[in-house]
Amino acid sequence: MPTHYLLFADDKSHKFWEISYGDDGNIQTRWGKVGTNGQAKTKSLASLEDANKEAAKQIKGKLKKGYEEQDGEAPAAATKTTKAPAAKAATGSKKLPKELVEALKTPSTVTHLSLSKSKLREIPMEVFELTNLEELELDLNDITVLPKEMAKLKKLKKFHILDNPIDLAR
Repeated sequence: MPTHYLLFADDKSHKFWEISYGDDGNIQTRWGKVGTNGQAKTKSLASLEDANKEAAKQIKGKLKKGYEEQDGEAPAAATKTTKAPAAKAATGSKKLPKELVEALKTPSTVTHLSLSKSKLREIPMEVFELTNLEELELDLNDITVLPKEMAKLKKLKKFHILDNPIDLAR
């Protein structure tokens, strides 16, 4: 069943939109604020071809509104530990590493997050929604500043930040 997961973030909101469809012609959409289960709706169409066309139309509409499609399929549920592969997009493009997107689906269950080698220039603000985070790995990125929002991670016990050009003079 093909699944597409899109995110929208600006100064006022941070929301997701997900669509999946199967051979039976059913389209399932889910949307809402990141970190919640959101709302869901199912639409029945006559065929897989009709479902493909409808999904493409809806995705095109969301992209036009500023949503950005995330790499890979959205998981059924995030695991407690997520590991990032190398070479993910920088947050300057608003594209979040796949592992962070997965973690944000069930933020209260995530205790460990690895975003090492993700080519991040800054720590994504979405990380600070993971209030039960105990270990955060950010080694080998291009992070220059540790934001004040770090204080929100009250359960953080281990913080890996080696090989980042952090400017301590700020």
